[in-house]
Amino acid sequence: MISPSAEQRRSSGYAGYTRTGNRTPELVEEGRKLARRALNDWGLAADAETAALVMSELAANAVRHARGPKINMTVHRPQTGLVSVSVIDRSPEAPPQPGTPGTDAESGRGLLLVAAVSLRWGWEHMGTGKQPWGKRVWAELEVTTRDAGPPTVGQ
Repeated sequence: MISPSAEQRRSSGYAGYTRTGNRTPELVEEGRKLARRALNDWGLAADAETAALVMSELAANAVRHARGPKINMTVHRPQTGLVSVSVIDRSPEAPPQPGTPGTDAESGRGLLLVAAVSLRWGWEHMGTGKQPWGKRVWAELEVTTRDAGPPTVGQ
């Protein structure tokens, strides 16, 4: 079940959504569902498929290239007009790099798609010190909104 995550709740603002699951190809579809649910709940249905595409590409990269049994996927809305999609895995030594696929290649275009539809994207190590335990790959999307801003808790 996908639900707003308790750790993402703030005294004001939008609830965040998170899903942690086994690093299997099936988790990619769960990531798409997570992104669609979050954007639909926020009244941003027009941007739900773009967010689902970005989550799909980030999650597929983690499934294919990361180590460890689990992946964490998050969708949150840091401010009106902006959505952040991210995936955390346990492979700090494998920074994402956009590919240069050949015309007949069946893969290698994911990060190029993410870059094309995102305001910006990037990655960062997770953990402190000389031995990070993983990385977070994220993308920020501009979204079309007509609302007056985030709700406060209790509304």
